[in-house]
Parts: sequence; C-alpha cells; structure tokens
Amino acid sequence: MQTLAGLAQKKIADGRIRDFARTISDAATSAGGTLTPLARRDAVKPPGSLSIRATDQFARIGAQSGKDAADEFLRDIAIDARISQDDYTSEAQSGNDATLKRLAAQRAGDLERIARRADSLRGSLR
Repeated sequence: MQTLAGLAQKKIADGRIRDFARTISDAATSAGGTLTPLARRDAVKPPGSLSIRATDQFARIGAQSGKDAADEFLRDIAIDARISQDDYTSEAQSGNDATLKRLAAQRAGDLERIARRADSLRGSLR
C-alpha cells in the first residue's frame, strides 16, 4: 500500500486523495517501524520486491490520469486494506506472541478505517 500511496501523492491532483495517500504512507511507515524489530527477532525477512499484484496495480494506476487514476487507487487501497485487515485480525485472535497480538489488533483497526475512508472518497468522485 505504501508504494501505491507514494504514486498517488505524485500523480493524483485531488488534494483530499493526496492527503489520504500521505496518511496511508505515514501509517505504513509507523507500522513498519514497530514491526521491524519483531521481524528481526523472529528472523522474518521481507520480500525483496513488490508482489505481482502490487506491480500490476502500480502499472494500471500509472497508465491512467485524472479521476480514473484516483478511482483505481482508491479501489485498490480499499481491497488491499481489507485483505491485510483479515491477516492482522487472524493474528490478533490466534497468535502466540502477546506483543504481536496487540499490534495486530491495532493495525487491523487502522486498516478498517483506511478501507472505509477509501470507499468514502471513491463515492465522492462519482
């Protein structure tokens, strides 16, 4: 999501969406800063490149302009936030590490708010 948010900040003219993209980027940076030490502790290595899905999203948004690019960005962010929310909710409910469970519950809530905000902004484009 952070990569898409960076693209949106550069490509989309609508100030509301640019601010939303900045919020997403800040939230991802904050979450990453919190999770990185835990990942190191457990020897979890992040992927070395963007997923195929993220690469496709980036290309589609990059090829569009105006409201089409904004709509595509908001749609993709809402979907990605809900997918990630499911993963974090699962960890919060059944994880073994108390610290990760708390972080996962917090991040799941953040992602729910991101998805709802993306839906709301998308609705205002129409």
